[in-house]
Amino acid sequence: MEAQSILICDDEPALRRMLKDHLGECGYAVQEAANAAELFAHLEENLPDLVILDVRMPGMDGLTALRDLRQKSQIPVMLVTS
Repeated sequence: MEAQSILICDDEPALRRMLKDHLGECGYAVQEAANAAELFAHLEENLPDLVILDVRMPGMDGLTALRDLRQKSQIPVMLVTS
């Protein structure tokens, strides 16, 4: 059985690393994106089972990224913020 995949999009490297380590230990295949541009580049290659998306990012914020994502996909998204 293939592991479910999660794409974490957050501008904080320490938070991405913590989430990736924890979710990886739980058996998920985890990819990372540091910003919305990287998020959309990842999505061009493959669709994860879940996106964890930071609301407050420099450049395109998470809510704008979510609106753009919804025009292309109904992939589940979990929004996080400080």
